[in-house]
Amino acid sequence: MRVTSSFFYNNLAYISAGILYVTTESYFNLNGTIFSENEAGEISTIDVKKSSFAHNNTINECDFTYNKAVRNTISLMYSNTIITRCFFKENEAIFRSKNIFMGFSNVLITNTDFILAETNNINTLINYEDNSIGSFMFVITDVNLTIIDTNFINGYA
Repeated sequence: MRVTSSFFYNNLAYISAGILYVTTESYFNLNGTIFSENEAGEISTIDVKKSSFAHNNTINECDFTYNKAVRNTISLMYSNTIITRCFFKENEAIFRSKNIFMGFSNVLITNTDFILAETNNINTLINYEDNSIGSFMFVITDVNLTIIDTNFINGYA
């Protein structure tokens, strides 16, 4: 699957994968695409359960902003994924990570920005219903993760 210069805005998924669900040896290439204000009970934008190991998933020059989910903006399980020149801003999750969850995967992230709003008040954070683990990423079993020239700004969990 190939998606270029597209806009996914204000989509709602009752359970998971507000935009894209990938499984059974499939793979995708996303280029110059915006994912904004999407919501889901589980993963708000992309849910990969078992993609192709012969081909990489690529996410290039994409923006993920103001997406909301109970768990994760993107979930990568059993995948080879390259994320390049992307922008993650103000994504929300109550559990796991506000942005990317990874397990049993090979992931390369380069020239990407992860940004949350600055907060200087610990009481605001304590009163906020946030049980997330990892402001920007939650990495579990058997992940080969490489991060190059990437910024992480104002994270909290």
